Amino acid sequence: MYLLTTEQSKKSEKQIKAKILKSAYDLFISNGYHNVTILNIAQEASVSRNTVYNYYQGKSSILKKLIEKHFKTGDSKNNSKLSGKEYLKFLIDQTFDRLEDHCGFLRVIYPMVFFTDSFSYLKEFLFDFTIGHINRLEEAFAELGYNDPYDEARGLITEIDGINLHYMTVHEMYPVQDIKQMLYSRYQIS
Repeated sequence: MYLLTTEQSKKSEKQIKAKILKSAYDLFISNGYHNVTILNIAQEASVSRNTVYNYYQGKSSILKKLIEKHFKTGDSKNNSKLSGKEYLKFLIDQTFDRLEDHCGFLRVIYPMVFFTDSFSYLKEFLFDFTIGHINRLEEAFAELGYNDPYDEARGLITEIDGINLHYMTVHEMYPVQDIKQMLYSRYQIS
C-alpha cells in the first residue's frame, strides 16, 4: 500500500483544484455559465461530481474563484512602489493583456454585473477592484502634476471600461493595439 506524504497530498489536491477550475473556465467560455453543470465540469476535469463538491460548494463558488483569480492576475505586483508613470504603464499593459488573452471569459462575466440579485458578489468585487485602481491612479496623476487627479483617474477607468466593452463586442474590427498606443502617447509612456 502506497501512502502519500502531506506534501504530495497537497500537491495532488492543488492539481485537482486547478484541473477543475480550468475545465470550468473552458466550459463557461464555450457554453456560457448558465448552460454548464457541475457534472459537465466533473466530466471535463475527469473527476467525480463528489470530487468537485469536495473543493467547491457549487458552480457559483467555482465562478467566484475564477473571477478572483482572473482579476488578481498581474495585480500581485507591489503597485505602491511604482512611480506614477510606471503605474500608468502597468495598468494599461495589464488591461490590454487581460483583454486580449481572456476576452471570452470577460464576455461571460460582464453581463452578470447586471443580475445583481444572483451575482451581487461580482458587482461588489468589481466595485472594490475599480475603487482600488481609481485610488492608485489618483495618486499617480497627482504625482504627475495633473490639475484634477481624481477626475483624470475616473476618466481613464471609464475609458478602459469602454475599451473592454468595444473589444468584447467587435474585437475583429477593434484596433486594440492602436488604442493602447494612443494611451501611451497621451500619458507620454515609452
